[in-house]
Amino acid sequence: MKLYYKYVRQRRGVVITLMRAWKGTRVLPMGQWLKAERKLGREGSGRQYWTGWHCFEDEATAKKYLYRFKRPEEIFIIPVMCRNVTKKPGRTEVMLASDMYVPPVEIRNGRPVPREH
Repeated sequence: MKLYYKYVRQRRGVVITLMRAWKGTRVLPMGQWLKAERKLGREGSGRQYWTGWHCFEDEATAKKYLYRFKRPEEIFIIPVMCRNVTKKPGRTEVMLASDMYVPPVEIRNGRPVPREH
């Protein structure tokens, strides 16, 4: 188990995934381990890979990839704990985790921040 970094958005005061739903919703449950749905995914180039939670090994790498999105100001990077992590195929620094723990965060001023005890 290791600390990684994940892209998220916030919508109406809740943290959501960027693109794909998990168990029918984009809302990310917090404070529990989440098992990725194992499916065969496909890159724009046609390359196939087994899906997982997308994450980055460090925050600097995550920040570097923000330019790929149309509205990077709406994307936030949060720390997550991950297990069973592999490198996503291709020329990328994106990692794929089969298990991810999202620590509880709250939305303050439109941004997710760690929840205070």
